[in-house]
Amino acid sequence: MSGLSRVTHRTIQEQSLANLQSNLASMATLNEQISTGKRINKPSDDPTGTVDALRLRTLQRDNVQYGKNADDGLAWLNATDTALKSTTAQLNVAVNRTLQALNSGTQNSTSRAALAAEVDGVLSAVKGLANSTYSDRSLFAGTATGAAVTASGAAGSQTFAWATTGAGTVQRQIGPDDSVRVDTDGTAVFGADSGSDTSVFTVLQGLSTAIKTGDDATTRTLLTKLQDRQAVVLTAATELGARQNRVMAAQDAVADRDVSLTKQLSDVQDLDFPKAVIALTSQQTAYQAALQVTAKTLQTSLMDFIR
Repeated sequence: MSGLSRVTHRTIQEQSLANLQSNLASMATLNEQISTGKRINKPSDDPTGTVDALRLRTLQRDNVQYGKNADDGLAWLNATDTALKSTTAQLNVAVNRTLQALNSGTQNSTSRAALAAEVDGVLSAVKGLANSTYSDRSLFAGTATGAAVTASGAAGSQTFAWATTGAGTVQRQIGPDDSVRVDTDGTAVFGADSGSDTSVFTVLQGLSTAIKTGDDATTRTLLTKLQDRQAVVLTAATELGARQNRVMAAQDAVADRDVSLTKQLSDVQDLDFPKAVIALTSQQTAYQAALQVTAKTLQTSLMDFIR
């Protein structure tokens, strides 16, 4: 004879109450998910999903910073582009005035002095452009502080010196594995008075003196150097344009990553509302049925057994 397990009235009662409590817990979870719109509201809801969500949020924060870096870098490069365009315009003025001065048959001391004064104005403007800043940071002196170019000595025989440009470059991280230099080496663009190199400032200063004194031979020599410097500035502007395009491409990549990461995070943590509502309705139906059955079960008393 096989043994029979003994089921008592108390056992049925406890099992019924446990089932009711389980139904209530499931409904509470579904209610929380529907009210928050999130499938994961605490780590215990889905430990693996929680880890994925934390990783994706970290990637989103990094991506936001890449976007800020790209915006700042592009603004920096745009400011440099403006300075280089203005420099080109100023050098064009200097070249034109120098060519006018070489028309020796039509110039006298007064006109040469006027042309020299215009070249002096160009020198002052170009020196100011070399000292251009963005957010109080020099565009052409790397991480150096203070003025990029300083002049010392009497007018007409000044010496020009750059701040320590090689101290460091200014970089912006615009992607997970991509950074771009946003400053520009001023000594490469404007020149430095060292070795065989002559700065544009010294060339313009010499031109002013040569034009004023009618020294056509020196004027022609310096004009050639000035035109060479023009070409260097144009080359720097072209290289700068390539960096601008690179940063703008990085901005597009940031926007694309933002869309992708947002979707991935939504897939991990966001709730499927239709599915959740159906599940809640099912749980409510099961709960009501369990209540009815439990009510009948728990109504049994000692008198029922006596009858």
